[in-house]
Amino acid sequence: MEIPYTVSARRDTGLWNAKVGIWLFLASEVMLFGGLFSAYIFLRLDAGPGDWPHGLLNVPVGTMNTAILIASSVTVVLAWAALKMYEQYLGNKHLLEKGLPPRKEITGHLHNKQALTDANIKEYEIALDPVYADPTNPVMDRPHFWPKPATDKIASIEKEDVQYANMFLPKHSSYFASYFTITGLHGA
Repeated sequence: MEIPYTVSARRDTGLWNAKVGIWLFLASEVMLFGGLFSAYIFLRLDAGPGDWPHGLLNVPVGTMNTAILIASSVTVVLAWAALKMYEQYLGNKHLLEKGLPPRKEITGHLHNKQALTDANIKEYEIALDPVYADPTNPVMDRPHFWPKPATDKIASIEKEDVQYANMFLPKHSSYFASYFTITGLHGA
């Protein structure tokens, strides 16, 4: 059995299944994210003064994440073009054969190798870090992963001592609920 219009286009419309499929996918993405961003905007418009956090998220880190997302979409297009030309996409090897400089491979898995082999880090240990959330103070306005420890360790909480964690649930903050929903669906 052959699926019609996979290799050749329809005579009446000139379209084939893959083109119709990608346009349907793009339309569904526009509707999904249009609804999510509309919900975000309406939640923000309805928030009272002081309810919506300002300066809590770092703009340069968000910009870097956006650049990584765009770069990863370029690699997907390169892979699609290679498959269309019946070539297997082989990452840096493929780029070197084409005369292009190698680039970092983005795998989606970022690991801190030093933390995985550190004997001082116990399984299920949670260490608290001081929160730097004052955007008016340049010393405190920094991403949390830049090393600037106040002490070696602020506090340690054992897993048995934690009854439940509900910091970023939708009931806590509409801002974080909408932010993490949009970000999570965008990455998925």
